[in-house]
Amino acid sequence: MLSVSVRSPMNRAWHTYGDKRLLDKDDISNKNEAWNAVRTSADEIYQAWKTKTVPEYPKYAAWDYAPILSEIQSIVAPLFRPDGQRRADIKKRCQAKYTNNYTYATTLLQIANSELWKYPIQPTPDCPI
Repeated sequence: MLSVSVRSPMNRAWHTYGDKRLLDKDDISNKNEAWNAVRTSADEIYQAWKTKTVPEYPKYAAWDYAPILSEIQSIVAPLFRPDGQRRADIKKRCQAKYTNNYTYATTLLQIANSELWKYPIQPTPDCPI
C-alpha cells in the first residue's frame, strides 16, 4: 500500500494512507490522531462554553494533532506538477522524471490501460519499499 509519512506539531510521526483507508488496520495511527484531534476540539468547545471565552485563533488545540503540511514525505512522485509537467513514465510511481510531451487524452488512456489505479493502489517495482 502507498502511504505518506507525516509529523504533527506534537512531534508524533506516522504513515497515513488516504482515501477509504481510515478504518483499515493499516491506518490505525492516522485514525488515533484524528480521534485525538476531535476529542481535544470537543474539550476546547466545552471549556469555551463553560468559561464563556473563545480560544485565541489560530491556537486551537486540535491543530497539534494535524500533520504539518510542509513536512509531508512521500516516496511516490506526483503524477502532475504545478508547472504542468507530467511524470514521464506513469508506470513508475517513484520515478521523479517529468515531461511536457503528453496530452490529457493519452494520459487518461495510459492510466486506464495500466490498471495501476485499481484499489488498493500498490507500489510499483521502482519504489524502494
